[in-house]
Amino acid sequence: MKRFTVILGLAALSLVTGGCKKEDAKGDDKAASAAKGCGSDYADPLKEFCVKVPAGYEAKPQSKVPTELYSEIVDFNGPGSGFAISVGFSHSNFKTFDEALKTDEEWMTTTKDVKIQGSGNLQGTGKWWTYKRGNYDVDVKAMAKSNGNKVINCAANNQDVKPEVLEACKTVRAYPK
Repeated sequence: MKRFTVILGLAALSLVTGGCKKEDAKGDDKAASAAKGCGSDYADPLKEFCVKVPAGYEAKPQSKVPTELYSEIVDFNGPGSGFAISVGFSHSNFKTFDEALKTDEEWMTTTKDVKIQGSGNLQGTGKWWTYKRGNYDVDVKAMAKSNGNKVINCAANNQDVKPEVLEACKTVRAYPK
């Protein structure tokens, strides 16, 4: 009888432990699905880019796209500042991300009144810059490569760039596919 009780107890323990593992697995599935896409960052309506939006900023997709140059433009407005993210090309001569990046880098480094304040690489493929042009305040620009061969461009909407706008543009990246 003692042996039967021990076996029955082990069987019950096994069922309880198995149930916990299933619950843990469900929790892991939830964590995995939350990590898909942009995670807690903003995912645009067309699932082309992700960006960490600062607190107090709201996304407003523009209704006049797509155009021959852009597949999407989203404005982000916040307290006294804002930024826009576009997916496409600023000029019809560009056909690839590399062409657009090279042209913008040349403009940044060869234009006499442009003084680069800082730059760095984005997560994935791309680059960001802060710069001063003439008598204006510091501006920001970031260019990330889309999942295709387009440019995901992030730029401030005005010359009075807030630190949170710079930080947001540094987080722009292609939507994970």
